[in-house]
Amino acid sequence: MNQKLSWIADLLDSDTKAMGTYLALIYLRACRANQVYSAKPVGKLEMNEWNAKKLIGRYFGKTEEAEIASEAGSEFIDRLFRYEDVLNYNKRNLILDEIEREFLDKFVSAFEKYLRIDHIPEKSRDKIADILLDVRNGLYGKPSTPAGTVNILRSDLVEKVKKFRGVSEEEILELILPSLMSSGLMIERLLPDPSPYYTFPAPCLSEKIIALTKVGGKVVVTKPGTMEITNKIEDTLSTALKELGFEVSLGASKESRQGEPVRVDVWGQRMIGNTRFSIYVSCRNWNKTVKKEEVIEESGRVINLKELPQLRIIVARELTRDAREAAELEGFHAIELGRRAEADAEEINKFVNKALEDFFTEIAHPRLKEFTSKIADLERKLEKIEKDLSELVSKLKKA
Repeated sequence: MNQKLSWIADLLDSDTKAMGTYLALIYLRACRANQVYSAKPVGKLEMNEWNAKKLIGRYFGKTEEAEIASEAGSEFIDRLFRYEDVLNYNKRNLILDEIEREFLDKFVSAFEKYLRIDHIPEKSRDKIADILLDVRNGLYGKPSTPAGTVNILRSDLVEKVKKFRGVSEEEILELILPSLMSSGLMIERLLPDPSPYYTFPAPCLSEKIIALTKVGGKVVVTKPGTMEITNKIEDTLSTALKELGFEVSLGASKESRQGEPVRVDVWGQRMIGNTRFSIYVSCRNWNKTVKKEEVIEESGRVINLKELPQLRIIVARELTRDAREAAELEGFHAIELGRRAEADAEEINKFVNKALEDFFTEIAHPRLKEFTSKIADLERKLEKIEKDLSELVSKLKKA
């Protein structure tokens, strides 16, 4: 823990208190974002303000836990102004952002307990999980805090969901937005504004919460053996890239622009001259065809990385036509395995190796490609000579 922020530790020792602390933080970050205080405010008075009470009520209702959360929020505000020089909003917002990022795991745990996922109709849960992924991956706009909290205009949110998820405006307004609000995954802007704003708190964009939102409350693997197939492909890609001179990591955790690490199926890198050349590989959905939306989601994950790879590869059983077009537009090299996805390791190795060799040959300098072509032609001629000699020796033996 950052020793500078040790004053917050006991306010995070339970999910209830952590939730109250975070709601006080987000209240200050929104309702008091531009306020310069002339004197230290009183935490209880701040938490009794209408917007703060509304936040507490959304997640706790009228319960004993609501009182505990409110007291933790009040104490957080008192300590913030006691231990930090934050009367000016510029300094205050920086400290609040640091706290959100430093203790994000604690806040995620609290949201996991107090979100009302059961308020989302089952038929909408996977759609909402996909929307949260899009928001986290930067498709709906840049985050407003280093931890990844995102603010977005209602009109922009509607248009983005229509564009990236193909959901009708009627369904968005009547089902998606109300579900996001009532579950607590999204909150309305706390300040009066002629243009309605929504906020997606950083904890709600974490891997854990997005997985919780899906049908069944976890990432569902619908076909036995899917993980085994995925691991087999990842191992094959790792071997192929190593043979091409790359250092390879499987399941690599890469730093993102929003603070939370991004898991990459296969990450390869090697030095070419003075340049580090990196490859990002995604192994997708072996039990179904990959759609356009999933390619766009994968592109969002790449864009969110601090270290952008020079080459993006997506490997799948197959892609729809729209997905292939999207992959090309988003700069992905697609490798489709078809029925080979469940073949033995040797067949997959041969196919993947050839696909990578063909790709690197295609992007090589024209002179190098010409040289490679001549070598291939020479190999064919040598094979023919070897065959002819073998037949001649066989004839001589018979004679």
